[in-house]
Amino acid sequence: MSKPLLPPRGIFASSGLLFDSSLPAAVKETVLQLMALTWNSPQHCTPVLTVSQLANLTGKTPRTVRGHLQALLGEQIILERQMVDGGRFMLTLADWLFQNAQS
Repeated sequence: MSKPLLPPRGIFASSGLLFDSSLPAAVKETVLQLMALTWNSPQHCTPVLTVSQLANLTGKTPRTVRGHLQALLGEQIILERQMVDGGRFMLTLADWLFQNAQS
């Protein structure tokens, strides 16, 4: 039996992300959704997905998903986009997203 895509309880998000004024709210929501998809990966990798699958999971259009992914690659939130085959990919997210900001 495969593990579910969504976390059973929730996720921890860095306050650095939550209070980052350079990211639009809609893009932050996508980051949080991507973070939830990495719940089962110590390396913070999503499962292998297509843009259509990610659009269905997030409730966004494929065009919006593509735009958000491009923005997140530019912000170095998505560290790597590994293409698999047939338009499928896996994303690796930055470690700082999952860490508590300490002073």
